Amino acid sequence: MATGTWNGAELTVRFSAPMMRCDYAVPRSPTWWEPDMGRVQIDGVEILGVPVDPRDLPADVRKALAELAYDVEFSDD
Repeated sequence: MATGTWNGAELTVRFSAPMMRCDYAVPRSPTWWEPDMGRVQIDGVEILGVPVDPRDLPADVRKALAELAYDVEFSDD
């Protein structure tokens, strides 16, 4: 599972995503692992330092927060 954190001035969002094996789809292509961005989960949110359960947020807010994952450098734990 890969994890990453987006840090803004007043907002922090923690993400996780399973890793998927990638290649160039040609014989003997090198392979590497990347987070599966289609399966990113929001693990935690802090607004002004106050923890907020992501499930308590409206769906459109969760969707907007999930888009922040594309700006995060994930690490494999």
